[in-house]
Amino acid sequence: VPNLPEATLDTFVGSTTWPSAGANAYVNADGVCYGLTPCYTTIQAAVDNHSNSSTILVQPGVYAPFIIDGDLRSYNGLTVRGMDTDAVIIDGNGSSYGIRVNNATSVNLENMTVRNAAYGVQLDRAGINGHEITGNRTELRTMLIYNTGSHDIYMSRESTASVINSTLSRSSNHIGAYGAADPNIIVEWTSMANTPWPIQPGGGAVTVGDYIYTLRGGGNNTFGRYNF
Repeated sequence: VPNLPEATLDTFVGSTTWPSAGANAYVNADGVCYGLTPCYTTIQAAVDNHSNSSTILVQPGVYAPFIIDGDLRSYNGLTVRGMDTDAVIIDGNGSSYGIRVNNATSVNLENMTVRNAAYGVQLDRAGINGHEITGNRTELRTMLIYNTGSHDIYMSRESTASVINSTLSRSSNHIGAYGAADPNIIVEWTSMANTPWPIQPGGGAVTVGDYIYTLRGGGNNTFGRYNF
């Protein structure tokens, strides 16, 4: 992804630069939102002036990092949507994060490129209980994250996220977790003297409904299904 100036970005994506009505806020670095209001020059300003379930539509340009901070007000259900992944760029410029979400559920980040930060997207207490309520998860859709110093996505252990049709470009450390385990998840272990589904190195298991599906591993590609 080239480091293109905004004037080039408008040409680069063509007709997709024209925003459509229906959002709660619009962002364009030059302050021109084609008559649609309210119009902001930074994503942070738009976020700071909106809250729950708002949709912020971002026009092509290179933008500074921003934070969605649920410690300040409720941002549950907020959507920040770029008009084109290749043309809406969040440049961390060496900062700790490109986008950060704190203490909010159901936040949607769409159609943006994030670059030049230690963490592309940082999630702190974001999407809590998303392991049970999937709609609570932070959703990253059609995102490109590259040139990060540590992790593309860095999240506290109680955070949850869905990453959909997105590219995490690091060769390693795509996603990192930090902090204490989610207190809402209680792990209980039961010892079994014999198990009908032994799993060797390279294998694994997943539960779906009342079944456990296993891949044997250890060079054995056989799948098993067990009712429990």
